[in-house]
Amino acid sequence: MSHFSDEAFFVYLCNISCMKTLFRSCCLLAVLYSNSLFAQNASDHLFDKITPKDFTVQSSLVDSNTEAVILADWGKTEFEGNNKGWVSWIFKRKKRILILKKRAADLADVAISIYFKERVQSEEDREEILTDVSGTSYNLENGLVKEYKLNKKDVFVEKTDKHHKTTKFAMPAVKENTIIDISYTIKSDFEFNIPSWTFQNGRCPTLWSDYSIEIPSLLSYMSLYKMNHPLFIKKDETGHKTYSVVIKNHKGMVNTEERLSVTAEVSKSRWVMKDLPAFEYEDFVNSPENVKDYIRFQLYQVNNGEKTEDVYNTWKGTIDNLEKDEEFLEGLKQADEWATETVLKMENSGIKSQDMAKSLFEFVQSNFTCSNHNKIFITDKITDVIKNRAGNVGEINLLLVSLLRKAGMNADPALLSTTGNGKASLTYPELDGFNYLICRLKTDSINYLLDASQPRLGFGVLDKSCYNDFARVIASDSAVIPLKAAALIEKKYVNIQLTKQPSGFLHGEASVIYGMDKSLQLRRQIVNNTTSYLKNKEKELSNEVIHFSNGKIDSLNQNELPLNFHYQVELQQPNADIVYIKPFLLEGYTVNMFPYHIRKNPVELPFASDDIYSFVMELPAGYSLEELPKSAKIDLNEKDAVFEFKVSSDYKSYVMVKSRLKFNTVFYDKGDYENLITFYAAIMKKFQEMIVLKKKP
Repeated sequence: MSHFSDEAFFVYLCNISCMKTLFRSCCLLAVLYSNSLFAQNASDHLFDKITPKDFTVQSSLVDSNTEAVILADWGKTEFEGNNKGWVSWIFKRKKRILILKKRAADLADVAISIYFKERVQSEEDREEILTDVSGTSYNLENGLVKEYKLNKKDVFVEKTDKHHKTTKFAMPAVKENTIIDISYTIKSDFEFNIPSWTFQNGRCPTLWSDYSIEIPSLLSYMSLYKMNHPLFIKKDETGHKTYSVVIKNHKGMVNTEERLSVTAEVSKSRWVMKDLPAFEYEDFVNSPENVKDYIRFQLYQVNNGEKTEDVYNTWKGTIDNLEKDEEFLEGLKQADEWATETVLKMENSGIKSQDMAKSLFEFVQSNFTCSNHNKIFITDKITDVIKNRAGNVGEINLLLVSLLRKAGMNADPALLSTTGNGKASLTYPELDGFNYLICRLKTDSINYLLDASQPRLGFGVLDKSCYNDFARVIASDSAVIPLKAAALIEKKYVNIQLTKQPSGFLHGEASVIYGMDKSLQLRRQIVNNTTSYLKNKEKELSNEVIHFSNGKIDSLNQNELPLNFHYQVELQQPNADIVYIKPFLLEGYTVNMFPYHIRKNPVELPFASDDIYSFVMELPAGYSLEELPKSAKIDLNEKDAVFEFKVSSDYKSYVMVKSRLKFNTVFYDKGDYENLITFYAAIMKKFQEMIVLKKKP
């Protein structure tokens, strides 16, 4: 559930005032009631009394490796009138799961998150409450079904953050071949966000997934679908329903209540999927939640009885609220004294003004540890974060914003959603869709994007997980910063040069300049262990013919620069008339990125890439050139990816092999997968080709 902005609430208040007119006029209508629309729950037959036969599932989706089966998952959202002059939504859910393996017992550990109660100026408390929590475990004992009820004492609630609390419980008596029933109800006054529904489970098959929603004509929602599997039922109906609403009037010292009853037109939709396989996790899927079958809703219009108004929350209103929020920018005021002292110390230490931004960034990065990379708000007091030198990503980068501002710089927080979190809405300020906060530093010449929460991350560099569509700046300009994965290019340069030796065979140098993502991974891997890492790498690359030695690394402590590895290379004199030399001695493509021929999901590469490989070799004394690899050019869909392989030689003194592999596109639909496999297999084949030398008579 997102924050409720003042501007959005103003629209809400206006609609309350208009509701009196609406309700009075609607009360004159005859009560039209659609029995077919609001008949007995469609879920009743899904949760019949458990019998011994229910412990055996006949389905092609279930085999000896299946951990669990979701027998039925049912949800329904409908609205009712409330005592705050408007309507509330009611979400009911029932779920029945058969646990087949012990390792799936954690499916009986339940956590239900609800939005925390929040006070709005001059109005009643708006809240979200959880009720009717119940659960039963069923075991088959001596041929009889034994029931174990969830004890209310085993249900506990914990505060997750300022705006959420989570109800948790573990179902009793769970073991192999246990069936569990779980049900609960959520009632919410926040009509801006109603429950979404994900049909497919991430680890086990779902035999029946059923969601329905009833929406009064007072409200209009946009629907966002993702349907990879066919719908078994898609049903839309209209009817009428009566709502009872209490409107409170405050006139001077007198408070009165006005009870109104209204019959409004209602639209009902129902979506059912059956026999859904478990979601298959594969490489190169950024966010499974974006790929699974789902439906989501966003409120966009409210009918006040006289006219229809757009009620989009705006970024301007949201930013105004965040500036006043004690757990966002307003909360940074507690860090004012610390920020002033820190900047003053920096200035007194002789740091030049042009170096101040980087120095402050490195100060925060080296002195604070990030405990949670999925929070945008201040969850503890900011003074505690400073004292403990630890905080979430939002807290750490908000402190960086504070320091930069104290130094007189134009710095603002920016929100984004990382790849693992799924995509946030570009137009609608639903803050729950964002899980990450960075800093935008705006200068006359360039805008820097900074993240001090990640160790070894360079100034002005973001982790690849941040490239998930866009970031939204929390400032007066409300700027949208494009962060497209295709715009992030991971480059790699490999260069090997071998010369003939008077004694011996071939000797030379090899170097690898890695891209920024690989450089970041390596810096974290080899920190304080450089010598040992290089020795192990030299041993890994060497064999009885080729020897790598004297490894060195450039730019190890310059996080903004790519890492550059250097080695000495020596090829031993072979005792053979025919010698085979593989040009790609270093960083060649030996592992297939796409080993499986069947793909369930689209391919999402984390970034575009550009790999350049150069191999130059003098012909060793006493040998002639017998055979060379052939030049080639291979493309995927003409320009999505291109591989160039060039070979040249004068057949007397040298051989040169150069290759370049560019992935220009990061998203490949399932229909492109066969072409992608073929393309990559052809590349790997070229990388295995040899230079053949023959000893002269």
